[in-house]
Amino acid sequence: MNQSGQIVILALIAVAVVLVNVLIIIGGGLLVTQSSTNSISQSQAINLAEAGIDKAVATLNATAGAYTGEEEIPLGNGSYSVTITSLNPTTKSIQATGYIPSKTNPEAQKTVKIQVSKGMGAAFNYGLQIGDGGLSMSNNAVVNGSVYANSNISMSNNAQITGDAYVGGGIQPTADQTSDCSELNCGDFQFGRTAGGQLDIAQGFKPSETTVLNKILLKLKKVGTPPDLTVRILGDQNGTPNKNSVLASATLTAALTTTEYGFVDVIFSPAPSLTVDTLYWIVIDTSVNSTNYWNWSMDTLQGYTRDNPYSPRWSPNWQASSPTWSPIPGDLGFQTFMGGVTTSLIGANNVVIGGNAHANTLQDLIVTGGAYYQTASNVTAGSMHPNSPDPIAQSMSLSAANIQEWKDTATALNVYTGDITNCPAALAAGKYVGNISLPSNCMVVVDSPIYVTGNLTLDGNDVIQLNPSYGVSSGTFIVDQIITFNSGSGNKILGTSSNGSYLILISEFNSREISDHKSAVVINNNGNIGILYSNLGAIDVSNNNTFTSISAWKLNLENNVIINYDQGLASAFFSSGPSGSYTVVKGTYQLK
Repeated sequence: MNQSGQIVILALIAVAVVLVNVLIIIGGGLLVTQSSTNSISQSQAINLAEAGIDKAVATLNATAGAYTGEEEIPLGNGSYSVTITSLNPTTKSIQATGYIPSKTNPEAQKTVKIQVSKGMGAAFNYGLQIGDGGLSMSNNAVVNGSVYANSNISMSNNAQITGDAYVGGGIQPTADQTSDCSELNCGDFQFGRTAGGQLDIAQGFKPSETTVLNKILLKLKKVGTPPDLTVRILGDQNGTPNKNSVLASATLTAALTTTEYGFVDVIFSPAPSLTVDTLYWIVIDTSVNSTNYWNWSMDTLQGYTRDNPYSPRWSPNWQASSPTWSPIPGDLGFQTFMGGVTTSLIGANNVVIGGNAHANTLQDLIVTGGAYYQTASNVTAGSMHPNSPDPIAQSMSLSAANIQEWKDTATALNVYTGDITNCPAALAAGKYVGNISLPSNCMVVVDSPIYVTGNLTLDGNDVIQLNPSYGVSSGTFIVDQIITFNSGSGNKILGTSSNGSYLILISEFNSREISDHKSAVVINNNGNIGILYSNLGAIDVSNNNTFTSISAWKLNLENNVIINYDQGLASAFFSSGPSGSYTVVKGTYQLK
């Protein structure tokens, strides 16, 4: 009996253990199922929130910024809401929340927040970028970064470039061929908008000499935000582009164009060699998009005659087995630049290039990396590379069309007349007709863009800072005439203090057209900081100043000047104005 009872007890224990294990398995399965369901719901809520973001950006652009958000929009097995907050005249915050199954009874919800701005991206890839005027570095001047110059670099005792130094093969300053329109005979040739239509565009030209084609300019404007363009130089076949004779290819960056016409650089690498009085074709290749497309400026009087008897043409597909080319009723705006000049990188005692050195002629240098050249004298390098091709000239980071658009935006926002000689606490975005001269120890918060028709003078310890409401966006301060930092020292041009935000100080003064090349920007001694840009002018920077980046037609760095390049400038985003399209500001995505 005792034995039988023990067996029953053991059996009950065994059954209990089995039941417990079964319950654990079932409970675990339920937990896994519930967890899986929750995970799916959370993922669906994120998708709904991002759908709300997409809807908001599209609707802001469709309504010229009038869109204010949504209370709740059903979509699929859930819904989303959108809230819009204006941060400044050109930047908005978008917050979208996704709900499963609904806002009133959410089992799962996720929020995505971003900033959008009417603006453009621009890449400042070098600590210094210099145009055809060249670069002069005096004793002990240092660039902590890389340098690209389209003309000669001269470095005095103990000057240093810690990165790479490039001197591009010089480009002739005068166009070989030009086609443009005057006001009464200007038209638009639209392309890239219609499937099976005008996607590939060709303009013929004949060079006046036998040499290389270094650069072309194309007079374009964009509608919406079309992609970059591929530009090719093709040979001719019986009066149409020869698809089997592609001589060169390059990319035209859409960010350098605006909604108004402007000439935009296209530089070929390697540069194709062309023959005098031979017909060649500039061919633009794009894709179709009914809302984001291009216009090429057209001379309806067909004043360019060196493509006769063949007019410009368009094709739905230039690479088809037998491409069809239809005539265009006008000549398209372009310029070609042929040939070049020999350029050099010349050093002195203890001049060091920390990376690689690239130029036709190298002299008196210590190069940590490789030396790439045609001619070299008194050069010590980690490796020597004779007979290297000359670097190609580089386009500046901002086009004339970019700068003109900012000017137009400022003019459309507000116009203020009269000189400013006091210390205003703030300057609103707009056009300022006159001069601005700030007294010492002045702090000014500015919106963007600012456009000054006269001169800008900073006395000493002055600070011009972009309004913090711009977040990680950057801004522009444009001056038509001369910018002067007086010898009071310590002047600062600053972004919002957020990483990736900059305020670019731009002078439009044209030093090239003045016999003595009077400087567009003059920075006197000690402690000035900022970012300077003058694609038409010369910039002089005196002793003991530290700048983040400088771009100029010509640059003179005096003793002990330091340039500390900021990598964030490689992807800066500049706020624009009312005419621009809203795009997402990089680095502002948040998921909650």
